[in-house]
Amino acid sequence: MSMNYRNFAIAALALGSQSGLGDIVQSVFFSPVEPTGGGWIVGAGPVFLLPTAWTFTANVESTYDWEGEQWSIPLNLVATKVTRVGGQLVSFGTGLRYWVDAPDAGPEGLGLRFALTLLFPR
Repeated sequence: MSMNYRNFAIAALALGSQSGLGDIVQSVFFSPVEPTGGGWIVGAGPVFLLPTAWTFTANVESTYDWEGEQWSIPLNLVATKVTRVGGQLVSFGTGLRYWVDAPDAGPEGLGLRFALTLLFPR
């Protein structure tokens, strides 16, 4: 579902709250078509960050084991903030991870997630 700025502003006014944009993060990953000899799928690529305010994110990082026919589905709820520590721009983040589905011997329940990223803008 997409929401343009006008609809977002109207929705925010209807709720009687303040509105604005959070940090904008775009990740671009490149990976080979085939897994490595050990079965790993690797990816690398840039992440672009436009720091503006607190950001609240919900995402799913699901994987499927085609041979074992089992899903691994963690749901992540994360809050991050970009600030300066001394002269260094830093992104701090923390959140919860809930395993919606996982293999029998895999992870389960709730977990915590912490992130610290040093930022070097040009």
